[in-house]
Amino acid sequence: MAVSLRHADRGCGGPSTIAQTIVDSLQSDSARAEAERQKRIVATQQRIAALCGRMDQMYEDKLDGKIDDEFWTRKMNEFKSCFFALSKITSNGFL
Repeated sequence: MAVSLRHADRGCGGPSTIAQTIVDSLQSDSARAEAERQKRIVATQQRIAALCGRMDQMYEDKLDGKIDDEFWTRKMNEFKSCFFALSKITSNGFL
């Protein structure tokens, strides 16, 4: 957030300490909010990666005959639903 105080103090004879403090606070808040957003993006991407790993493992278990078709279908539907929801959130910037 670029804010200029070049003309904020016309007639006051100098820079406004209060106005500069407000601008600094807003910039700090903006930077902090962006850092938190980036943390949420990374956490969501990690959840997506873990989910993909589970889907891959479950596929191997199905091929090995460790799980039946009913379980496979039910869990894959759950995983896909979660995967698409997380993907949509990250791609639309809702974090």
